[in-house]
Amino acid sequence: MSLVMHRLVGAIALRRDAFLWMLFNDRATGDALLLVAVTQVVVWLGLGVPGGLDGFVRSLFGGAWLWIIVSGIAWAVARYFLDGDGSYAPVMRVTGFAFPTRIVLILVGFLEIPWQAGLILGNLWFLLVIAAGVAVVMEIPRRKAAAAAAAGFGGYLVIELVFGGLY
Repeated sequence: MSLVMHRLVGAIALRRDAFLWMLFNDRATGDALLLVAVTQVVVWLGLGVPGGLDGFVRSLFGGAWLWIIVSGIAWAVARYFLDGDGSYAPVMRVTGFAFPTRIVLILVGFLEIPWQAGLILGNLWFLLVIAAGVAVVMEIPRRKAAAAAAAGFGGYLVIELVFGGLY
């Protein structure tokens, strides 16, 4: 577990070596899944256990949905529109390791900062980590990787708006 935490700290600090590890280590996919689940549980608890057991299940599925959709769209945009070279799995790993940045969403409540600031800060940090990772694992410039990350998150938001929350 200490290796996962070491790589997590490296990823949220935007260090290239953490993303290279994700590119070449298949085990990182399971670690990313664990980080997504733990993040969703922490956020759910931090928000005061909304919805009881149903809210808990919805939180886990919502996190998985976000993880899969953002990763898939970011990968597809980087691969097919921005001349990236790489497979879906490393982008999925990067997105999973970016997930703990979303804990900022609840931390601002403890600091008595408006929740909107936490929402913006958490999502920007989430996108920065994804962009830095996509640049490494897809071998594209950071500007293109940022566009792919933004397309992934924007695509997720559009899908959620159109279909009214699928999870």
